[in-house]
Amino acid sequence: MWEKLLVQFRNLNISVKIMLYYFVVLILSITAGTIVYRQINSSIVTAKVTQMSMDTVTSDSSNFDSLIYSISDQTKMLISNQIMQNTLKNGNADYAIQAQCNQYLNDFINFNDKINSIYIFNNYGNEYYVDNIAYKSINMESIKAAKWYRNLLSKQGGYILEPNAGGIFSDTTGINYISMIRVINDINTQQPLGIMVVNISEDVIRNALNSNESSDTKIMILDDRNKVIISSGISNETKFIDVMKLTSQSQSKSEIKALDGEVYIISSLLNEYNWRTVSITTFNELLKQSNVYNITIIVTLLIIGVLFILGMAVSTLLVSKPIHKLVKSMKRIQSGEFKEVTIKTGHDEIGQLQDNYNIMIRKIQDLIKHIVQEQKNKRKMELDVLHSQIKPHFLYNSLDAISSLSLSGQPEKVYTLVKALGSFYRNCLNNGNEYITIKDELQIADNYLIIQNMRCGGMFVVNRKYDEKAFKFKIPRLILQPLIENAFKHGIRGQNDGVINIEAVLENDKIILTVEDNGIGMSEEQVQSILEGKLSGLGLKATIGRLKIFYNNDDVFSIESKKGFGTKISLIIPRDDPPSV
Repeated sequence: MWEKLLVQFRNLNISVKIMLYYFVVLILSITAGTIVYRQINSSIVTAKVTQMSMDTVTSDSSNFDSLIYSISDQTKMLISNQIMQNTLKNGNADYAIQAQCNQYLNDFINFNDKINSIYIFNNYGNEYYVDNIAYKSINMESIKAAKWYRNLLSKQGGYILEPNAGGIFSDTTGINYISMIRVINDINTQQPLGIMVVNISEDVIRNALNSNESSDTKIMILDDRNKVIISSGISNETKFIDVMKLTSQSQSKSEIKALDGEVYIISSLLNEYNWRTVSITTFNELLKQSNVYNITIIVTLLIIGVLFILGMAVSTLLVSKPIHKLVKSMKRIQSGEFKEVTIKTGHDEIGQLQDNYNIMIRKIQDLIKHIVQEQKNKRKMELDVLHSQIKPHFLYNSLDAISSLSLSGQPEKVYTLVKALGSFYRNCLNNGNEYITIKDELQIADNYLIIQNMRCGGMFVVNRKYDEKAFKFKIPRLILQPLIENAFKHGIRGQNDGVINIEAVLENDKIILTVEDNGIGMSEEQVQSILEGKLSGLGLKATIGRLKIFYNNDDVFSIESKKGFGTKISLIIPRDDPPSV
């Protein structure tokens, strides 16, 4: 039966075959899409919303920790101040000392808007405070009687956090605080000098969390006794705390709970103070807002459209696609693309044509690789020749100069020369890399000039004008040093008032590197000889040749010179990095 149906299918017209094919594909796609959607939609939405809830609570917990760390660092600066240290050591708190300390506290809190009040007590019972809201009745005796006092002493200068200082405040404003309490130690002897209480209002804490709140997400902060410290508009917090079954051993958790006819995602995270940040998200509303169904429909339609496009491709592939692809591949040769054609075909005429075409492409590719390798070898030889210009006698002369400076008792100059010499050779080698940033190229030039100037007893002056915006761009290595060496050897050498100017300027789409000297200069014939490429010096010739090859451009340099008035050579570099070869 199946064989009979297969024979009948083969005898149908191609158009009928395509229509039947896509009808079957359409039915199968819709059926499979519906089944898959029903299976994974619920799990995807749940996992995504749960992760978002956990990300929210993690972010809010991090914001809270960052706020506490910041205030802790600020209070360390406060208690280590010499004025505060001397005041706390003094048992006789006269009016002048009291005024000086209070003024310092006022200045400090004015520049720290996250702190609402500071109370400091020394071992003699003296009190120093500043409060932006209202004075709170508190003294050293109430501090020592607090339940947290022993824990505070065990911190040895570290801080503890307590809501409203553990209840010892007498505050009639109705504002809740988180109190950071720490022992103040002598910065020299580390002996206790007193106690500091820093109060942070709940508004400051809430503002640190507001960036992550939405209409569907609320935040709570609980202390180590699971008591609500901060609550952002949550009614009946107790029901959420009870349903979470929070314990100090549970570092983080996220659960979906049904309460009073609503479904919530409740996520919590425990921080290093054993305080817990809790995120409560209404899951029902998120499900209503979900666009997964619409996205699924769109994706299904797109899949169907893609399948129809693939069907059209199949129909054209049967007859004309191999020929079109081969012709298209041949046309790419005009733009320099030499790629083989891979068409699934038999040993017919199209297959034979494809095989012969691919043989030709492979031969062309081998020829191109051979030419490219020759260019690479040529550039390497140019760079090797350029490296050879940094001759051993330059190193020997530098070492002789170092020896002379050392024997003459000039260690600072010895250090400067050794450092410059090491940096010079390190940057020149550059781990074999052919490209280098303009910043590093200028550093090579600077080190070379430092060495030459110290060797020659400071007979010339170097002026630098660098545009830092150009530092990040890469150029071929060692294109500036040969120009500077020419300026030194053939320009100002032997002069007592020699000047070398080096510039790196960013102009529109180009970077201009310039070396100028006030030396003997050149005649018009010599300048013209350089412009025509008739150079006798290897360094400048190799540099110009390398740049022309790198950037495929003959306009890579300019030269200005006059006999007796010096020489100025500029290299014109495109802003983009040089092409890789």
